[in-house]
Amino acid sequence: MSASYFGIPTRDKPPLARVMQRFDRAASIIGEQPVLILALMSMLYVAIVTVQGSRPFWNDELFTYYIAKSQTWADLISNIRNFDNNPPLVFLVTRLCHVFFGDGVLATRVPEIIGFYVGSICVYIALKRRLNATYGLLAILVFWSNPLFLRYATEARPYGLLLGFFGITILGWQRAVERDSRKVALWTVALGVTGMLMSHVFAVLALAPFAAAELVRGFRSRRPDIGLWAAFTLPLLTTVTYMPLLQSYAVAVFPPAYRASWHKGISFFVQTTGQEAIGILFAVFTGMLVASFVLEKPEPSGTTICSGTEAAFIVGLAVVPIIVNVAIAHRQGAFFPRYALVSAIAPGVCIAWVLAIYTRLNHLAALTASCILAVWIAYLGVQVPLRTARAARPFDFQQLDPNLPLVTASGLTFNEMGARESPDLLKRVYYLTDREYAVYYAQATIFEALPRLIDLFPNHGNVVPYREFVNTHPRFLVLGTPGYPEDWLIRCLLDHGGKLEYIGDFPTSYKDQAVFRITIQLDAPPTPIPSRP
Repeated sequence: MSASYFGIPTRDKPPLARVMQRFDRAASIIGEQPVLILALMSMLYVAIVTVQGSRPFWNDELFTYYIAKSQTWADLISNIRNFDNNPPLVFLVTRLCHVFFGDGVLATRVPEIIGFYVGSICVYIALKRRLNATYGLLAILVFWSNPLFLRYATEARPYGLLLGFFGITILGWQRAVERDSRKVALWTVALGVTGMLMSHVFAVLALAPFAAAELVRGFRSRRPDIGLWAAFTLPLLTTVTYMPLLQSYAVAVFPPAYRASWHKGISFFVQTTGQEAIGILFAVFTGMLVASFVLEKPEPSGTTICSGTEAAFIVGLAVVPIIVNVAIAHRQGAFFPRYALVSAIAPGVCIAWVLAIYTRLNHLAALTASCILAVWIAYLGVQVPLRTARAARPFDFQQLDPNLPLVTASGLTFNEMGARESPDLLKRVYYLTDREYAVYYAQATIFEALPRLIDLFPNHGNVVPYREFVNTHPRFLVLGTPGYPEDWLIRCLLDHGGKLEYIGDFPTSYKDQAVFRITIQLDAPPTPIPSRP
């Protein structure tokens, strides 16, 4: 008897349906070649990170770069404790890459590029074992559609390393649960957890999904997996090295706009998606539409696509942003989406699972959605660097009245200029410090360590106290962004009677584009902190 297509005999199918069935057969062949899928995924990754990885270092990456170049081990540890809040692993592997590949921007980012790739591939392999290769590919491409990928796969900070070890932990945990090479799996879990903990101070919070999954699994089996719990918990001994780092983190005061809160934890996925959701939704909808042409009349499937343990893992993964926010909110610390980078995996896994259930693991549906996402990712990966390159063309600051000092309102801009601009220009570049005014106007003390950073960064710019500078320079230029949360200088100058003249916006390679000419009273007495209403 001929098969039917929604009740229509096969020989009587519409032409479009017959064409779609041919595509379906081809997709099934490709779906049975996970090595081919892995190769294509790797080619896309290499193309994206090659383009993205050539941008100049931004402020945070300069810390990684210069700390990694410390002269001695003692200097490296001292610089970490004084200027950074992370364990030493990222600096050690960066230093090693400098030995083998040089100290260029791409070479410095090699550890994160490799780490992000390893983490993605581990998740792909785990989903390939659980679903199939095409749905593993779909989950990773949804993850790569997230703007966090375009930024942190090529950023010389610990997040790529953290993701890499997180993926290794997932793979080891899956194999341990399935009793596949149990001893090797447990050592893999221990290695992954240790690597995570030695990459970032908040990595311990990324263990939440594993804890949730193991609690559910232990409850259902009425017997906890002692071996796995040991592999997860014994590496926690390394966190004793965090105490000086966490104490340093607690000293900094961040603007209210950056501080951790419940709202930021709950809205994490909205904050990190944006316009990228359009491409993801279109890809998934198209995959479902294609599946409707090739699937026979739906029949119940006897396969359990998502177990209770796996569902607990995904829920735990999704709540990591909330856990991170709760953990640091009591210190009034800042939360940035990169702190919960591992959670960005969750939407891709959920979408892959939902589509797998809807289409009964149809290869053509997953490949169709994956092809659309690959094009979308390539577009985003090229669009952002091109836009950045247009804005980053060398700008001649000497055209801005070379007889006047140039003050940067932002410590970010000051540090980045110190790494990119000529010593001749930097002789007239200043950053002004005043803890009282910084706390009053911005409620922030992020850059109060800049006078000491001169020893770490070979910055030829000038860091001077605010009162000292304004009492000796009646006229100067300010490069800044009015209203930026952590910048206090422009508001302070206006309150102190400074006359502010807008010169214009210029295509600099920094976050600040606006230039102002300031005129202020010479030899003015120290201005008291204004009273709050």
